[in-house]
Amino acid sequence: MLFSHKKEGKIVLMLEIQSSLTRGSLVWFRSGRPPMVLSTDSRAVPYKSDVDTSYFIKTTMQVLAETIDDALRRLASLKTEENRRMGMPRAVKEAHYVLSSPWIASQARSLSLSFHKDTAITGDKVAGILDAERAALAPEGSAILEAIEEKIFDVRLNGYSVSAWRGKQARELGISYAVSVCGADTTRRLRRACERAVKPADVHFHSSLLLQYVGLCKAMPARDSYILIHVHGELTDAVVVKDGSCVFFGSYPMGTNTVVRKIAKAAKTDVEIADSLLTLYLSDKFDREHGKQAEKIMEEMSAGWSGEFKKLFKDSPLAESMPTEAIMAARAHEDFFLRSFSAAYPGIRLQTLSIEDISPLIEFDAPAELKRVVGLYALAINSLKKD
Repeated sequence: MLFSHKKEGKIVLMLEIQSSLTRGSLVWFRSGRPPMVLSTDSRAVPYKSDVDTSYFIKTTMQVLAETIDDALRRLASLKTEENRRMGMPRAVKEAHYVLSSPWIASQARSLSLSFHKDTAITGDKVAGILDAERAALAPEGSAILEAIEEKIFDVRLNGYSVSAWRGKQARELGISYAVSVCGADTTRRLRRACERAVKPADVHFHSSLLLQYVGLCKAMPARDSYILIHVHGELTDAVVVKDGSCVFFGSYPMGTNTVVRKIAKAAKTDVEIADSLLTLYLSDKFDREHGKQAEKIMEEMSAGWSGEFKKLFKDSPLAESMPTEAIMAARAHEDFFLRSFSAAYPGIRLQTLSIEDISPLIEFDAPAELKRVVGLYALAINSLKKD
């Protein structure tokens, strides 16, 4: 044979599901080299007001099927002699779902327990505490939930962080952790959706919030306390990290699409014109005749979005002790959300998540779209594989 065509690494199908879109990415994980994003396809989930959950799930699953089909077609087109010489595998090895609300419930917090006497801190004891915390995520009478991801950031014995904590004695135990749960019926549906690509055992699930945190730890290792804000189409996610540990996950149903629809309603126009109005506002190109009225609408929308953000922390100790740095990524109209956040929190230094922050650690194939969060997720999944 002229070439050995020895396979290197594996191809992973990364499937992100938000409230308003699905996104499929083919990622080549290679030994000793950065992951390479081969392709990305994003598809909008049609929005309809006043629809029930079953309609939303059915519509999303239909769009997801199209996303998976597109990824498999794309992989077939990559099976060239040149790529085989490079060692690119010919088939998808694993599928990794990246889930956002409302598909998943995630919680990050720190808790403290006191004992009357020195008590042995065992793995079973910590697991039992986390089992109880996980159960609290499921309201009484809700559907059966499946724990899909769990991470302990820090264990403190008598107030001190201890890495080798198993078997040690302590009167005070502190745990910083994150846990994510998803409906068992949902995970079954999602596994079946991938059956043409991979075996059920090769389907994995992740929290979008936790993956973003893990990815940023790799991309910005010097940052240990910050707020991460990700504005999706129909909701906004927030992660608060303090001293390297996630201490808060939160989401609220107001994103880029939501804001545009609210502008359309207030301005008595359609969504396309409202989108253009927001673009004009951000570029300071309003005419004098309509500028004041439109500007007032934009300011109201800005205050509405940031007001909902503040509500996330209303009853939390974080309300008075937020980190002094924040990182933001928005699906569209990012400047609007940057302005809105800075107006609400002038004391917090805010920056965007840029492709340059992750590009030294991730490669994008020439035709692949440069998506910041896609690179961040790939970086995180590659990191989790090694841990």
